[in-house]
Amino acid sequence: MRGVKTELIASAVPTALRKILAPLADAEEHSKWMDVLVKLWISQKPSGINRINKLLASADLTFNAVIAEAAKNRLDEIERVERLAANVEGRRDAFFRELDRRHAFAHALDDICVGAALFGLLPFGGRVSSSRVLVAQMGRLPQAVRLAP
Repeated sequence: MRGVKTELIASAVPTALRKILAPLADAEEHSKWMDVLVKLWISQKPSGINRINKLLASADLTFNAVIAEAAKNRLDEIERVERLAANVEGRRDAFFRELDRRHAFAHALDDICVGAALFGLLPFGGRVSSSRVLVAQMGRLPQAVRLAP
């Protein structure tokens, strides 16, 4: 989920750049000059990066201010992703709790079957799914009926 949030913020960076840089450069947010500057930054051209850093530094800002603005612009989507992630984690945890409960029940049932087999309460010809029950039943059989190892 961290990757989704990162991508949401990254997709909002160009808009945040325009919003923060426009007053610093005395330009319109959607002017041709601003479009060129943002495109230079997106393509990671040193001239664009240097110009943006100089504009930010003139207002005592760093690129963290742009990231913070982008995160603020995507806050609703980020919170929605976090709620979805929490929902999925809750369902996963419930699944594992139920799996553990059924596993414990199966072990308890297996122990009961082993005990019943040891005391001769289960017929040998019945269907047995536990190898422990089968071994316990074979231990009760007369020597002549036991299978060779």
